[in-house]
Amino acid sequence: MRNQPGRRGRWQGRGGSDKWRRFELKEDLAVNSSANAYVIDSAWARTADEFVVYDALGIFSGDGSTESGAAGSAVEGTGAKGYCRWWPDSKKWEVKQMNC
Repeated sequence: MRNQPGRRGRWQGRGGSDKWRRFELKEDLAVNSSANAYVIDSAWARTADEFVVYDALGIFSGDGSTESGAAGSAVEGTGAKGYCRWWPDSKKWEVKQMNC
């Protein structure tokens, strides 16, 4: 989406690959919560680098689907893999896809 006259480029959801990360959960991730995760590098290997991922929209239900689950219920277990995206607005790595 191009900036239009009179508009400032507010939307941050586009850009380079540095805004996406593949990860492996270090601990369980519950709906609408956060969990520590390991970075998966470009060679698809788990690294020692850790960071926090967030299920900000509460969209993962534990079976890999995107149906909302009950708040606080276990969503994805330790070792599950997924993709997350950095959002400058929230300053968080938000989970976008699991079990991939």
